[in-house]
Amino acid sequence: RLIVRAQTLSGRAVDRTDTTLAELNEQREKLPARFFHDFRSRGPEDELFYKWSIPDEWSARTKGWLITSAGTDNWTSCGVTPHAQVAGDFDITVQFRPVDMALPKAGKHSQVYLQIEAPDDARTQVSAIFTLQSDGETSANGQAREIGDDKSFNYRTIGQVSLASTDGLRIARRGGEVTLIASDAENGIELVVTRYDFSLLPIDPRN
Repeated sequence: RLIVRAQTLSGRAVDRTDTTLAELNEQREKLPARFFHDFRSRGPEDELFYKWSIPDEWSARTKGWLITSAGTDNWTSCGVTPHAQVAGDFDITVQFRPVDMALPKAGKHSQVYLQIEAPDDARTQVSAIFTLQSDGETSANGQAREIGDDKSFNYRTIGQVSLASTDGLRIARRGGEVTLIASDAENGIELVVTRYDFSLLPIDPRN
C-alpha cells in the first residue's frame, strides 16, 4: 500500500510504483554482501568513515549522531561516507531525523543528501535529496550532475515529489539504472522519486 499525502511528480514517468518497490526489496535481500551501521549505538570510527566539515562529536547520550551544518548564503556542506568500494548491484539507505532545518533565504535551500558518484570520465553524480525551500515547501528530489560540452558541470533535477517529511533516502542500482526512493516511516510512506541511467562502474570510496 502506498500512501502519499501531497503528490506532485515530474521528470521520468514513475509507474508501477508498488511493484517496483516490491521487486527492489526482494532483490535487496538477495544481495551477497551487507554493511549496516547504527549511530545510535556506535560512533563513526575513523577506519570505517571519512567525514568532512562536521563540528559535532558523536555521543551515546544523543541516541544518534547529531550533525550540525551552519548555513551560509553560499553553497556549503558537511557529510560522511564509508571507506568502502561498492560494485555491481547495490542498495543504499540512510535513515535520519531532521531536528531543525532553518528556513533558507529566497532562492536558497536547506537539504539532506544521499549521493553517489561514478568514477567515469564525467564523474557523474546522482543524489536523492530532502529539500526545504524558502517558501516553506518540502519535497524529495532527484538530482544528476552531468558534464557539458564545455566540460563544466551541470546540475539537473531529474525528479521531484512533494512530501511533508522524510526520514529515509535510498538509492538502488540494478544493472545500468538507479532508482531514487524517499520514505516517511512514521506515516507509512515509501515512494519512488525517479529512475536514472547510471554507470556500471564500481563506486570508489572517498579517502
